[in-house]
Amino acid sequence: MPQLSLPRWAALLAVGLVLVAGCERDEIRTYTVPRPATATNPQVRLLAAILENGGEQWYFKLVGPTDAVGEHAEAFTTFVESVRFTGKRNKPITWTTPDGWASGKAGGLRYATFYPAGAGKPPVLTVLHFDRVSPLLENVARWCREDLGRPPPTPKELEEHTRPIRAGKHRGTLVDMTGPGLKKGLHPPMGGVRPRPNVRTPRASSIKYMSPKGWTETGPRVSRRMGIEIRIYTVFVVDKETRTEATVQRFERMPGDWTSNVNRWRAEVGLKPVKKAVKEDEETLTVAGIDAPYLDLKGAQRRSLIVVLSHGPETWFFKLSGDRDIVAENKSKFESFVKSVKFTGAADE
Repeated sequence: MPQLSLPRWAALLAVGLVLVAGCERDEIRTYTVPRPATATNPQVRLLAAILENGGEQWYFKLVGPTDAVGEHAEAFTTFVESVRFTGKRNKPITWTTPDGWASGKAGGLRYATFYPAGAGKPPVLTVLHFDRVSPLLENVARWCREDLGRPPPTPKELEEHTRPIRAGKHRGTLVDMTGPGLKKGLHPPMGGVRPRPNVRTPRASSIKYMSPKGWTETGPRVSRRMGIEIRIYTVFVVDKETRTEATVQRFERMPGDWTSNVNRWRAEVGLKPVKKAVKEDEETLTVAGIDAPYLDLKGAQRRSLIVVLSHGPETWFFKLSGDRDIVAENKSKFESFVKSVKFTGAADE
């Protein structure tokens, strides 16, 4: 048997030692390399379902610590799938509440509140009702900002976080996203009520009017959509149970063209858009000596009365919107209210 020369033997031994040493170093690295941190730091999770019924939109939001939401994700989906729209004014929606869920406070746009883990414990589920339909990306962007503390997704990214969901004959969208949550001091306690947005109460009003009997004036309202501030001059609660309201808005100039405004109002009551709307074809109501276009839009369940008043460079929208029967009952009050408007010449402060 041939003998290995010392140089060859030494060379092979050296190679073996290098391989062994290499394996040992790889094994050590396996234990010492830290686990990569997730990009979004998902401490808060949001499950949200959006259902549309006519010109209305309903949101079902489950928000809380990621693990807590995960424990109730299946029950949340079952809850949303149990939803049915009745078409009734007093009780427009029904569902089957899972065993063990505790009910919380409702009011305003919050139709209902539930605590799946027990009273006051996270996560919290809210049911919200709006009398208009807004785009999916706009809603998700708001939830990212107000609930998750993360940048909104791009339209392409949004597809990865959504899937269809069905409640009876109504098809909807389920959104599932995580985020780091808002910084301390910027987020209300889980399940708490968000503070009312800052509003400006005019000390000197540019208009005066007679408030209809039975209507409750709540003053100005400020909200945001996609980072844009929407200011309502004043709001009247006409019927709290059906969320029928009268609003007054003032603009420095007409916002958008006539057709786009009309189609937005038509969508709110569940009517199809028109190719072209002509202002001169509308009925008029005389307000402060000015003939103002007067629209009466009737959907299957909702109705809106809108008066558009041009006063100098400004445009004023007077609107009564909500349940079809309640709007009909308050039509004469609305017309008397708008006719009572007088311009004072004062500037709002």
